[in-house]
Amino acid sequence: VESKSHLEQSMRQALPSLDAYLELFAPYEELLRLDPAEYVQSKAAADITIEEAKACVLEHLEKEKQVLSEIPENSVVGLFSVSCADIRKILASRHRRIADLLLDLLLTRFRESAQEITDMFNGIFAQLRKKPVNIEQAT
Repeated sequence: VESKSHLEQSMRQALPSLDAYLELFAPYEELLRLDPAEYVQSKAAADITIEEAKACVLEHLEKEKQVLSEIPENSVVGLFSVSCADIRKILASRHRRIADLLLDLLLTRFRESAQEITDMFNGIFAQLRKKPVNIEQAT
């Protein structure tokens, strides 16, 4: 009986609760629930400025690095070594995906602006190419 209780006590000490392991991922629960496409759509709908988008891209790239540095490849829980590589990769890729989508949003905006400017220039250039028939058309 005494050896059984000693064995049970040894097992409890060797297998700590998973609380510390779960606390490692607690700050990332919201990120796991976040859909990157919806997040970027909400930013686009809010009509963020180029500077705000740039800051957001840089923030998410920094958070990607932070996830990779804070979450270890493996975590020891008692007698077991638990691989964290997959969840680490998923969390980091979420931040990378948001940054990439924001860059795509900026690219689209820049492309549309460039097209508008090109169209305006072509209109002005077409007017300048016309040869005036009289002095009134030259002004």
